[in-house]
Amino acid sequence: MATLEARVAVLETHFGQFASGLQEVRDAIRSLEERMERRFEAVDLRFDAMDRRFEGLDQRLETIDRRFEAIESRFEQIDRRFEQIDRRFERIENRFEEIDRRFDAVDRRFEQIENRFEAIDRRFEAVDRRFEAIDRRFDRLDQKISRYFLWMAGAQVTTLAAIVVALLAR
Repeated sequence: MATLEARVAVLETHFGQFASGLQEVRDAIRSLEERMERRFEAVDLRFDAMDRRFEGLDQRLETIDRRFEAIESRFEQIDRRFEQIDRRFERIENRFEEIDRRFDAVDRRFEQIENRFEAIDRRFEAVDRRFEAIDRRFDRLDQKISRYFLWMAGAQVTTLAAIVVALLAR
């Protein structure tokens, strides 16, 4: 049977691994916040362009400004769990399997967070494609309006010429 010191050493090793994993999570969260901020800035620029071209559209696009803030509370819960382990140190031999299971759960949560980041990226890419489609529609409308304007200007010039010729012919 392992001594209390050996058990403490094993627990400290697990705690050290968790602490480094926690720093990676914090770095990942900071990276997510920066990426999200860049994405939202890009969306804001698109909104400005849409406002210049079609002022009534901004009422339908305001829902994009939501932020995600629930990740930090999950890590606080993990910290509280480790405090409980410290208070229950006399029962540590029975808790080793539980600690390993919790580390696996943290790994699964990391994977879930990464999957969510990928899903968010795909959603932003879809939004970008929609903006590009709208830009193409605006370009086609501009071309049609230009053709109609030239046709109407030609018809007016022709009418004016016919009136001038009719007046000169008298």
